[in-house]
Amino acid sequence: MGGGNLFSLIKRVVEYLSLFSFNHKRKCATQCREHRTSYNKGGILIEFAFSIPIAILLMLFVNDHYRFYELRNKIKSSAYLAASMIQQIGNTHNSKQLTLNDIARIAYASCLNLFHTNSMSGSHPLGIYYIVYTYYVKKLSNNSYQFQKCYFTTSPSSATTLEARINKGFNVNTTSSLASIQAINQDLVPNKDGDERVMIVCWYNKYNFTKNKLGFYLLTPNFGQPGNNYNTIGFAYRLVITPKPGLFPIKE
Repeated sequence: MGGGNLFSLIKRVVEYLSLFSFNHKRKCATQCREHRTSYNKGGILIEFAFSIPIAILLMLFVNDHYRFYELRNKIKSSAYLAASMIQQIGNTHNSKQLTLNDIARIAYASCLNLFHTNSMSGSHPLGIYYIVYTYYVKKLSNNSYQFQKCYFTTSPSSATTLEARINKGFNVNTTSSLASIQAINQDLVPNKDGDERVMIVCWYNKYNFTKNKLGFYLLTPNFGQPGNNYNTIGFAYRLVITPKPGLFPIKE
């Protein structure tokens, strides 16, 4: 075999081995790319499976806090409405002194903020009932206090109108000690003899409440009995005012 032929043979062998090596590398690259694609698809599915429950929980969380904020604003609005009507309703009759019927009308009007209509169906619409408290305190000259408490609530009766469901409770002209007034609320204590204070409390309380009736899914609002300052409950708002002269005490 001549030198030229041997050189040609070696060259062809080298070219063949190079071609085999290139095909092997290309095959490995293809397999690696396919493996990465398969891995990426699996990762996307896992991320998607985790993200969907988190997204749902986030949406429900936003919904709950929106509803909580909305109902808190409504109860605050009800308290301010009741306070404004207390100051003005005495101008509608000859005597400025408020009557029990006046306060009942105020309670009725203020809870329309929640129920929107006088027409009622069911024992407790939305599974809650509405309460309005009025506390009146006057400081007397002998260092005692004249105290009066009224409450009005929507009853679970079969009456078909909201107005007919307003129940009332009344304690009038009882004399209380400073400690008993402070136990209700410190802001209720008048500063000087003859001074008057009135606290209005509006409160949505639970009767047969299920979460989804008011749009709650994750959050469980506190509908329980509020503390002395009405700050431990989700849906109670208190407002202390100085009433116009002659409005209180309420007469039956």
